Amino acid sequence: MTQFDKIDRHILDILQTEGRVTNRDLAERVGLSAAPCWHRVKRLEQTGIIDHYACVLASGKVGRHVTAIAGVTLITRSSEAREVFESAIAEIPEVQSCYWVAGDFDYQLIISATDLQGFQHFLDTRLLTLPSVANVKSQMALKTVKSTTAVPLDAIADDEQASNVEDIRPKQIA
Repeated sequence: MTQFDKIDRHILDILQTEGRVTNRDLAERVGLSAAPCWHRVKRLEQTGIIDHYACVLASGKVGRHVTAIAGVTLITRSSEAREVFESAIAEIPEVQSCYWVAGDFDYQLIISATDLQGFQHFLDTRLLTLPSVANVKSQMALKTVKSTTAVPLDAIADDEQASNVEDIRPKQIA
């Protein structure tokens, strides 16, 4: 596992919520000069800790007014059936997330649709036409209470031997 110190954690905290922060601002906020900060970010990218950067859109403002949660059961649970299903789902843009799950379903999907008719059309022409799908049970989200891409960093243990840095806290602006 990659070694982290408190500065790495602080960098990750900031980048998860403010992905467009400049390197100069990031460096200042974590107490480094620009070059060492840039090198740390590059290391976090190269090790795969930072998976990718993205722009999160307000779905309603781009005509996607319905979010559906669908539980999918496959006809068979073979590895081949899962591979076929996962490959097909990866190509469908309306599917925002797909999780292979334990429990009542084989997969849990988060689906974006324009409206209820759009979701019905998606079911009829995309999801239910996949050869491995046996059953789909859907729920409609009435309101988004919380939606985040930020991952809690409490499981990362600081490597005190790797760095003897003091606790880095965000600077207060008066």
